[in-house]
Amino acid sequence: MIQFRKGIMFLFVLILFIYMIRTSYSAKKKWNNKKYFYTLLMLNGGLGFLFIATFLDMITIYIQKPFIYAAIKLFFTLGGIIFTMGLIKWTDFTWEMMNKLEMLALMDSMTGAFNRNGLDKISDAALKVKKPFYVIVCDLDGTKRINDTLGHIEGDNYISKAAKIINISIGSRGHLARIGGDEFVIILSYAEEAELKDMISSIKKQVCEINPDKNTGISIGYALFPTDGTKLMELYKIADKMMYDDKKS
Repeated sequence: MIQFRKGIMFLFVLILFIYMIRTSYSAKKKWNNKKYFYTLLMLNGGLGFLFIATFLDMITIYIQKPFIYAAIKLFFTLGGIIFTMGLIKWTDFTWEMMNKLEMLALMDSMTGAFNRNGLDKISDAALKVKKPFYVIVCDLDGTKRINDTLGHIEGDNYISKAAKIINISIGSRGHLARIGGDEFVIILSYAEEAELKDMISSIKKQVCEINPDKNTGISIGYALFPTDGTKLMELYKIADKMMYDDKKS
């Protein structure tokens, strides 16, 4: 019974060891990530020592020498320590990758701004805090004109440059989300209205200078929580109406 248990343990470690070696080989071919690869190597090293230890433990019925028992203890200890360290690094790497994947799911790849999912997450967090903040709706003017005359690549460049201008203008005080082709929403920490208008004026001026010969610009409207509403959609509707009034003017 004891030898059967040792044999099962040896086979389990052997199968896991072979699987991890195959995984490491595939990872080296597909992934250009040294941290991931070295983590797998550490796991393999720990399993390698455990493999030797279980093998020696299994053959003690045939070779009963003091150095064999000493080697079993040594390899079990080294294998356990290295494998545990590898597991810790693997956990850290997995957590890091999950955070990156979550961020990718919330980001707009073209502009680096948040997407609609990101906007929902940011606004939910802001609403829970219950401190005053602005919802600012921005819509670029002249995008279709640029697409028709200069091409969609230039149109995308126009949108990306405008997003960069907005991001720099709001700084750490807010978050920018792209919710449509050339439409953005900003969640901005509370500021005096005069300061807010100065920021909006600066954004307008800089966006107009991207393609001055194409009569481009940006229309902006805003709403204040909780004065203008207590839900994102309420605030968005008010800001959106103000934005369209700005566009008409």
